[in-house]
Amino acid sequence: MRFLIDADVVLELFLNRGGFVENTERLLLKSTKTEWLELYITDKCLKRVFLELEDENSELAEQSVAFIKRSFNNRIIKIDSAIKEQARKYPLADFDSAEE
Repeated sequence: MRFLIDADVVLELFLNRGGFVENTERLLLKSTKTEWLELYITDKCLKRVFLELEDENSELAEQSVAFIKRSFNNRIIKIDSAIKEQARKYPLADFDSAEE
């Protein structure tokens, strides 16, 4: 099974916000231990994590993005112009969510 992890979920984990941290950690850990679960993120997710963390600590932001890249290896989807065009036509009010 393949799932795209929304950028907000990853942000919740790295910013330690909300009640989703434990569930997100369990999901990520499970995906490393099973072959049937493949998790993906977008390159936009990496940018958002970096921007959120950069205000507090640019070194931490760089380390966090590097960790995510290593963890997701070849499972980072590039948001290209074709995806942006599809997102513009998608019936969601939130453009970022439509892209993902």
